[in-house]
Amino acid sequence: MNADVNLKYVIFLHAVEGQTLSRELHSAHAEHLKELDRRGILVLAGPFIEHNSGMIVINAASKNKAVKIAETDPFIIQGYRTYEVRTLESCCKASNYRKPD
Repeated sequence: MNADVNLKYVIFLHAVEGQTLSRELHSAHAEHLKELDRRGILVLAGPFIEHNSGMIVINAASKNKAVKIAETDPFIIQGYRTYEVRTLESCCKASNYRKPD
């Protein structure tokens, strides 16, 4: 897993115009998230209410591995969404709510 526990990877899922979400594709995406959760990779996921997009926050060993995980999402495979991966350095109790010096 990720050597730096303060790093997470955020997969932003962007809508592709003209694509319709089928029940089957939605179910496949949900199964994908369940599998990430089962493997201890999933931190948080969900759609944005105000925008036709969503995000998945994951633990991964590197950004390259996070990209590979993003590319296994049925939404991406089927062309329903495009994606962008960003590295998040989390500020939390363990880091005294700030970026390390």
